[in-house]
Amino acid sequence: MVNGALHSFMSSRKVSNKARLAVHEEGVLVPTLMYGSETWVWQKKHESRINAVEMRALRNMIGVKLSDRIRNSEIRKRCGLKEDVVTKIEKGMLRWFGHVERMNEERLTKKVYKASVNESVGRGRPRRTFLDQIRDVLKKDQVKSTLNHRACMKGIMKVDEAKQVCKDCSKWKELVSAYPYGKEA
Repeated sequence: MVNGALHSFMSSRKVSNKARLAVHEEGVLVPTLMYGSETWVWQKKHESRINAVEMRALRNMIGVKLSDRIRNSEIRKRCGLKEDVVTKIEKGMLRWFGHVERMNEERLTKKVYKASVNESVGRGRPRRTFLDQIRDVLKKDQVKSTLNHRACMKGIMKVDEAKQVCKDCSKWKELVSAYPYGKEA
C-alpha cells in the first residue's frame, strides 16, 4: 500500500501513534482516497475496496495482522478514529449535492448536473447517475426526514425533500454534519 520511506515511517515503533494518525488522516492516505469523491457514482465493490485499503493501512500502523482477526471497529477505536473513509466520502457527496442544488442555473456545473445525455441505450442495467447515488446515501436510513416533526413518524428523507431542505444552507449543513444519523461516534 504505502511504499518506501513512508512505509517505514508508518510501521516504525519509534514514531508516535498520533504522528502516524496525522499522516494517515490529513497527510497522505485519506486525502488520496477521497480525491474527487464528492462526484463519484460508485458500486458496492468500490466501497469495499476503499474500506480494505483504509483498514490495511490502519492495521499496519498499529502492528496488527489480518490473521489476528480483530474487528475493523476495534481497530478504528484503537486508532482513535470516529468514522471510516466511506462515511467521510458520503458526507462529502451530500455536501456537494447541497452546493449544486443551490447553484445558479446558468453555471456550467449546474448545467452538466441537470443534463441528460442522449446516447443510444445499451444492453443491461442503465448507468447510475449522481442522483441515484444520493438516493442510496439517503436511503441508508441515516438522514431522517424533516417533514414530520413527530418523533415516532420520522422516516427516511427522499431526494425531492433533500432538494428543498438543501436550499437552506445552515439547515443542510446541520443535517450533513449529523450524518450518519444514529451511529455512535
